[in-house]
Amino acid sequence: MGIIEILGRFHPVILHIPIGILVLAFLMEYLSRRERYKMLEPAVGFALQIGMWSSILAAFSGYILSLEGGYDDSGLRLHQWLGIGTTIVSIGLYMLYQRQHVALLKRLYFPSFVVLMILLAITGHFGGSLTHGTDFLTAPLSESADEGTNRSVTLKDALIYQDLIRPIFQQKCTSCHNPSKMKGKLLMTSPEGITKGGETGAFLIPGDAVNSLFLEYIHLPENDEDHMPPKGKKQLTQQEITLLEWWVEKGASFDEGIVAFEPTEAVQSILEKRFPDKADIFSLVLEPASKEEITKLREQGINVQSIAEGLPFLSVNLSQRQTLSKKSFQQLHSISEQLIELNVSHSNMSDALLSSLGAFPHLSKLYLQHTNISDEGISVLENMDYLYYLNVYNTALGDESVDVVSRIPHLKKVFLWETNITKNGINRLQQERSDLQISSGVPVDIFGKSTLNAPSILVQDELFKDSTMVEIETGIKAGHIYYTLDGSRPDSSSTLYSEPIGISKGVEIQAIVVKEGWNESAISSKTVVKAGYQIKGIKLNQAPNEKYRADGALTLVDFKKGSTDFSDGQWIAYQGKSFSAVLDLEKESPISSVSVGGLEDTNSWIFLPKGLEVSLSNDGQVFEKIQSLDIPISKELQAAYTKNFTVTLDRTSMARYIKVDILSNLKNPAWHPNAGEPCWVFIDEIMVE
Repeated sequence: MGIIEILGRFHPVILHIPIGILVLAFLMEYLSRRERYKMLEPAVGFALQIGMWSSILAAFSGYILSLEGGYDDSGLRLHQWLGIGTTIVSIGLYMLYQRQHVALLKRLYFPSFVVLMILLAITGHFGGSLTHGTDFLTAPLSESADEGTNRSVTLKDALIYQDLIRPIFQQKCTSCHNPSKMKGKLLMTSPEGITKGGETGAFLIPGDAVNSLFLEYIHLPENDEDHMPPKGKKQLTQQEITLLEWWVEKGASFDEGIVAFEPTEAVQSILEKRFPDKADIFSLVLEPASKEEITKLREQGINVQSIAEGLPFLSVNLSQRQTLSKKSFQQLHSISEQLIELNVSHSNMSDALLSSLGAFPHLSKLYLQHTNISDEGISVLENMDYLYYLNVYNTALGDESVDVVSRIPHLKKVFLWETNITKNGINRLQQERSDLQISSGVPVDIFGKSTLNAPSILVQDELFKDSTMVEIETGIKAGHIYYTLDGSRPDSSSTLYSEPIGISKGVEIQAIVVKEGWNESAISSKTVVKAGYQIKGIKLNQAPNEKYRADGALTLVDFKKGSTDFSDGQWIAYQGKSFSAVLDLEKESPISSVSVGGLEDTNSWIFLPKGLEVSLSNDGQVFEKIQSLDIPISKELQAAYTKNFTVTLDRTSMARYIKVDILSNLKNPAWHPNAGEPCWVFIDEIMVE
């Protein structure tokens, strides 16, 4: 190969020089017409001169390269004449620049410059079409491209050529083998061109990967002149070569589905990665929700957590809430794409609210146990493409729901215990969905006894002046509730619950559920507090956090109990610090106990106090510590809940002033995902009896 031929092959490098310099010259000319950039004017002539000579060189090298052939004749001629025209205009423009003292030529100068820029763009476009194909610029917008490389299909629907082989050719081969540039007279943009082959003969031999010409070229050393793709181009990966060899060995079909062919172990591994199951939520590529949105939701009392570090997927826990509304779910719209787990168990979730879940397209786990849903509302779940786990334990669902459950496309596991679905309904569901794991009860003779869920203790007023009513509920059919009111552990010999309980003094209620054939439930407990005094005077040793100050110190004695929503305006809070409150009874009075209400929401860094200390005084200056209470810290993440703590004095004491020190844990414990960060302490009421 001579010097002239080498110059021709430098054309793709040389052509960028006049483009860059002439565009720069145009920008300098345009800006120099403003007073601020007048200093650029002398440089325009120099740039135009360099641009002119480099245009001449680019045109000459392009002509030499065209002599090698391999390009579409009509496209080549168009690009060639446009290149020559661009060069002539650049020469003429430089001459106009030098003769701007002539009025007529000065008027032609700038319009000619604009024409040159247009010619540059058109010439460059057609040059790119020669190299990369006529649709190179518009391919990302065309439907035909979507049909080939971007079709969203599962393995069972994928076509072996259109969805597996054609994308490889488009990415690695067609830039040199397209209608505009047919190297070796080989066209690889259509099955007809591939079947026909090129100037060296047949492209492939169906069923014979060893002797297929294009595979021979692929396996040549990269430095070999016949190696494909050529050195310097993006090379085929080993996985792509494996797929091409498998395709040829299986007959090089252009229209059959992949499932029609038996894959090797290596090919099967590649196919599973390229065509993940649509129900695989972790195959989705999603933008993570903004930290600001997550923080905002947490400040609104919504428990939002990341599923795993480095992944965009989120879970939300709204369990135990009795105030859910459509607005509650509208608040989650900012994370609707990332939300894959939702827990609304033990809440007021209803058929009317189920329709709100349609706004979350990627829900994969849904907890609806112990809610008021029924057959009427559950049909919304049919359209959840990613739902694989559903818990409807202890709901009113009946056999009418079986058809709906069977139509949830990728459901893998469903819990149907304690529903109204009959054995016939369960059998029908199992027949319709043999792939579905159904939990409808545990045979004792195989798995032994199962443990019951703890009962729910519902109190009319946790803080009361005269009396209050307590109800204890369980969703377990034929289950018996036993309870105590003195804080002792209940068992089957304790009082059997049959009707609401009237309470006229502060007590700690504990309850369990017992059912034959089952292990007894865990213990539920609730402390109710009677306020013997209406406190009017209270002072804090330091102001609460600005975000959670409510009505300041008066929040602690207003007889308003806070909810599990820490932003409900009924709590005062401190972050990373303890605090104390001094209560004034206005006169010396008998004191037997002091109660403090707290909130724990470990997901939001809120922990119950580490401890309480009660001190008494008659002058408000000198206090004597009388009693204290240590409170153990939680050992794991759990749903938000409130709890009252009572410090009972060893004996009734007389005092006017009561100082209560609320001791914070100060930092999140070592097991917490944000260990060492300053934690919160939230308090709603301090009561004296």
